[in-house]
Amino acid sequence: MEKQKKYHRLTCFEREEISRGLARRESMASIAGGLGRETSTICREVARNKLESGYRAFCADNQPLSGPLAGVGGPVTPVEMETNY
Repeated sequence: MEKQKKYHRLTCFEREEISRGLARRESMASIAGGLGRETSTICREVARNKLESGYRAFCADNQPLSGPLAGVGGPVTPVEMETNY
């Protein structure tokens, strides 16, 4: 019986390592290997969270959700705390 892989989101640490690897001009494959991830995962992450100035781990990790889970969970901003609690 084949073992199914379970999807795990990239952690803040992994996103920071991607950012550092890109700054060192490492290949996507090299970054992926160092993190134990598929190259396609790194490519999608960079493409999804690239700014004009390049990929930034902070921006990627704090980007709001879109799609069916948008608005569900996540950190509460100080303004939301004042108005909702």
